[in-house]
Amino acid sequence: MSDYIPRKESIFHTWQETFIAYLLANLARFGLTTTLLDTLMALQAAWRDAWAAASNPETRTKAAIDTKDAALAAYKTGIRAFASEYLTYNHKVTVADRDNMGLPIHDTEPTPVPVPQTVPQCTVTMPVARRLAIAIGVAGHPRRKKEEGAHGTELRWVISETQPTSLDQFLHSEFVTHSPLVLDFDEGQRGKRIWFIARWENTRGQKGPWTEMFSAIIP
Repeated sequence: MSDYIPRKESIFHTWQETFIAYLLANLARFGLTTTLLDTLMALQAAWRDAWAAASNPETRTKAAIDTKDAALAAYKTGIRAFASEYLTYNHKVTVADRDNMGLPIHDTEPTPVPVPQTVPQCTVTMPVARRLAIAIGVAGHPRRKKEEGAHGTELRWVISETQPTSLDQFLHSEFVTHSPLVLDFDEGQRGKRIWFIARWENTRGQKGPWTEMFSAIIP
């Protein structure tokens, strides 16, 4: 099953508007309160402002793009956390509701899935200028792309000349279900160092241990 949150930013913007609007309209029926939505609504407001600034040629500066990227990463993380805690196995949320919100369809009775115990093996290559490809697999098993029971890999990254000292410094996040993940960069980012960290996540949202931090130079 592919990641339900769209990767393309313009599509994501439309998707999240539909998701939040439907959620607000059906909150009481889902047995939820508006207070539970406070954090998500704040993240949406930050994303809307950042998206508007970064999409307008008159205000599209490097700072605006960086702010937009950070807002996007935080918002996606917030959406996944909210859906996992309040929607995924909420019996009041119907299959039709999931379709309308753009959420995946899950079994009503969760099937036991092992919690990931290993770390993904990540290999970074530089196929062309301004592009990195991150291949993800299982250590010792070159043909296997995922650990048993894993839905995908949470990959975080940040451009920094010095090694991050905490997870909070990894401003960008991707949930990778197909390897390799390809990242494209601007001309001005060439020659800069980018740091990564990754971990498996199973189909129940349970996460394994983080890899050691690893880095590459943007070609």
